[in-house]
Amino acid sequence: MDTLISILGWFTLGLLITAFIISILRKGNKRLVAIQIYVLLSILLYLTIDILSLIPANENYRNFGQVLNNLNSLLEISLIHIFLYSRIKSKSFRSIILIFSLVYICISFLVWHFIDKSIYSFVPDLFGIEGILILIPCLFYVFELLKSDLEIDLISNPSFIVTCGLLFYFSITIPIWFSWYNLYFIAKEFSKILILAITISFIILIISFMKAFLCPIHNQQP
Repeated sequence: MDTLISILGWFTLGLLITAFIISILRKGNKRLVAIQIYVLLSILLYLTIDILSLIPANENYRNFGQVLNNLNSLLEISLIHIFLYSRIKSKSFRSIILIFSLVYICISFLVWHFIDKSIYSFVPDLFGIEGILILIPCLFYVFELLKSDLEIDLISNPSFIVTCGLLFYFSITIPIWFSWYNLYFIAKEFSKILILAITISFIILIISFMKAFLCPIHNQQP
């Protein structure tokens, strides 16, 4: 199982690099800039973690990797919210997205401040909260899109494809994050299965990004 997870990790890095190259070649997809930056940051994170995994076990390296993961969650929710904010037209929905971003940042800093060494620790519930605060704005966008009177080819609409990928990924990972410790205490080997499920879900998310980057430029609206 460990070998499979490691192979999938490097495969994911390869997909991310491929997706970023595609995004550079498809410069006309300006609406996907936030996703392009998200992919780039994911490459840097995966590359760093994969390199750390090759270094002999060391507490400092593990702490550094977890700090990166925790800080990355702030960048992740910010970039995805920027993407959704730019696509949503309702002022009410936009305001909620801004509130969600602020709420998650506040919750994260409160947890890291009041729970000893939590910034260096794996806190799955935080990732679960992040997922919910991303999932809801995704539903806002889909709701607005389906209510629109415009004729939209959803199959080749990049924003819709990205949003569907986000909906899939966070729908899978949210229950995993919130049930992580319960499943871990039932059977420690469960954690490896959960990591595998998260990795496969993330691979599907990257593929949705690649599909979106390859969409015709004229389908960037709405």
